[in-house]
Amino acid sequence: MIKILIAEDDFAINEILTHIVNELKSDYPDLECQSCFAGSEAQKLLQNQTFDVVLLDLMLPFISGYELLPQFLARGTSVLIITAKNDIATLVNVLNNGAADYIAKPFRREEVLARLRKLLLQKFPDVSSILRYKNITLNNYHQTVTVDDNQVKLTKIEFKLLAFFLNEPQRVFTKKQIYENVWGQEFMQDQTLNVHLSNVRNKLKIAGFPASFKVIWGVGWRFE
Repeated sequence: MIKILIAEDDFAINEILTHIVNELKSDYPDLECQSCFAGSEAQKLLQNQTFDVVLLDLMLPFISGYELLPQFLARGTSVLIITAKNDIATLVNVLNNGAADYIAKPFRREEVLARLRKLLLQKFPDVSSILRYKNITLNNYHQTVTVDDNQVKLTKIEFKLLAFFLNEPQRVFTKKQIYENVWGQEFMQDQTLNVHLSNVRNKLKIAGFPASFKVIWGVGWRFE
């Protein structure tokens, strides 16, 4: 489970940030978001729980975000500062003292999402590996593939093959590149690759994705 804490005393801003964080659940289904409105409340939560990321306001009542910053860092929490104090001295101070990133109010939804995604990708590189192409979603962490809402059951090698192509759809890969990245070998029988590509193609077609692997004669394959 990925746990994110929002420590913000303004109720309206706290609610907005909660909605933004919850948007990430489409990529991180096991994400849990909690909110608090005072530094003392955040400190109490930290005594009993561990958070992966905290969105931390500096001007919290009772205990300031400045005081809480080292406490969160000591528990291994990545700290994203969100504050109305947007002067360069504050920015340099919190970054030098271990904050992972800094956003000045008023903020934009897209900026908060982008910075959160960057933090989560750094902290959970495997969990973050969700690939999307058209109506296909591949989740590396849960080892699942869906076309719209239809789950596609793939073998381990079929899953690895599809993930390889979905990392760069429309790119043409040579047989050697496919063999090395999927099987870890430079050369294999062409029939082995053809069978696996055919199996994946048929399973995707049944689930509702009609086009997939296309042979580029004399070069290799691409996914489209």
